[in-house]
Amino acid sequence: FEELTKMKEDGTLFGAVIPTDSVFCKYPKITLDERLSQKVKNGIRIRKKAEEGQKYRVYDSGGVFLCVSQAVNGELVMLKSFYICYIF
Repeated sequence: FEELTKMKEDGTLFGAVIPTDSVFCKYPKITLDERLSQKVKNGIRIRKKAEEGQKYRVYDSGGVFLCVSQAVNGELVMLKSFYICYIF
């Protein structure tokens, strides 16, 4: 905790943070178009050709990490969402 406090004071804390998706780097990456991305953001399963049972890192067309999904019966089923919707 002291080390993190010092990093915060020094302005170097950001360097200690790793991207969330790096934890899931062993899963293949799938990038979706805007239409499919919107469905995933709303928790809707999407039809997508993928290896049955395989887990995937799912991104929108802008490279934003949305979720981890698994291929089940020709659909990508969301396992965990990391999408944050900002409403201003």
